[in-house]
Parts: sequence; structure tokens; C-alpha cells
Amino acid sequence: MLDTTPLTAAVDRFADRLRSAPRSRLQRGAAAEALALARELSVRAQRLEAAGDASGGGDGG
Repeated sequence: MLDTTPLTAAVDRFADRLRSAPRSRLQRGAAAEALALARELSVRAQRLEAAGDASGGGDGG
């Protein structure tokens, strides 16, 4: 099995850098595209959750 620990650590460090960056810096360049993608994925996830709630297919509990 492939050890992904180094990759996971690098991604965590990058995420920490993004979280600590000023918002104005995040809105430029590739970071702005990543922010837009994250927002779009969030909207889609919320739509899917709402559709699941509206279908009445809950667990009944």
C-alpha cells in the first residue's frame, strides 16, 4: 500500500497557509478560483441535501 503521509502533511501545511492568509490575497489568482470552486461545491452539496430531505426518504427516526 502506498504511504500518503508526506502528501497529506504537505496538503495540511498548504491549507494552514491558505487559512492564515488575508482575504484580499485569497481573492487573487488561483486562490480566487479555488475559493469559487469551494463555494460552488458547497452550493451543490446543500442542494443535494435539500433534495434528500424533501424526498421523504429519511430514516423515520
